[in-house]
Amino acid sequence: MSGVPLIGTFVARVLEVAPVAIHGDVYYDISVLIEVPGNAPGGGGGGSDSGAASARVRIAGHVCAGLPSGRPEAGQRLSVHVLMQQVTRVELAR
Repeated sequence: MSGVPLIGTFVARVLEVAPVAIHGDVYYDISVLIEVPGNAPGGGGGGSDSGAASARVRIAGHVCAGLPSGRPEAGQRLSVHVLMQQVTRVELAR
């Protein structure tokens, strides 16, 4: 989970999603490109990916309940909330 902050919220573009079952619980391993403020599309930085950090994040299935399909999908921009590098909430970024 390098690139993921210890505490806080970040916006990331989902590149890849892999469902994982662990002892009957569903998780999603996602590859993301974490947006750097100013480089996000429409953020005044030209929308390039320069300076963006890539990361792999594991998200528990129940955390994704608020997403339209109930799971993360490639291409989505997500607002990811973390506490001690554990994802506590995921929602579509505005």
